[in-house]
Order: sequence, then C-alpha cells, then structure tokens
Amino acid sequence: MKAKVVVVVMIALTSMSTASADTLVNSQSPRISDLWNLTGGDSVGVKLSGATFDGGCGGGKDMFATDPNDASNKLMQSLLLSAYLANRGVQVFVNGCVAGVSKIVAVHVMPN
Repeated sequence: MKAKVVVVVMIALTSMSTASADTLVNSQSPRISDLWNLTGGDSVGVKLSGATFDGGCGGGKDMFATDPNDASNKLMQSLLLSAYLANRGVQVFVNGCVAGVSKIVAVHVMPN
C-alpha cells in the first residue's frame, strides 16, 4: 500500500515541477470540507477548510477546481477523493482560473 502512495505522490510532484508559476495555497494542509462534480464537465470542485487564497478568479477564497482539459485531471480527482474519504490533509497548488475559481494544477495528500 505504501508503495502505491509513494508512486502517486511522485507522479503528482512531477506534474508540479513542470509549471513554474504554480502557487501553494495552503501550507497547513487543511482537510477537504466539501467535494462535488461541477456541472457541464469532467471537473471536481473542492472546498478546503481554513484556506484563504484569493486567486482573483471571483470564487470563494476556500474553493478550487480541477480542469477537465488538464492531462492529470483524473489523477488529481483520484487524489482528492482519496484524501476526502480518508480524512487526510491536502496541499493544493493552483495556477489560473477554471469555472470561476482557482484552478488546481497539483495535489499533495499529507501523511497522518
């Protein structure tokens, strides 16, 4: 099980290193308080407890979303769902906007 987690984290970290302007939203790794499917696309909305990031996208400061056009969209959705179900903290990196909120470009699930 640990090997699978390491592989998934390494893939996520690799995707983070390709974008130089990504911003770490929450270094304290809050929990996901809400997770939902956004209407009209293969995208997931996320609400992070305690996050106060303002990316200038017009949405809430604690709301973020994956982009269905990103190659790692399914991987990020899997990581977010796994973290939500396991009540694990997450760190998200954002870059740009999607669906009126900051666009998630990488996810790091924190160990307990």
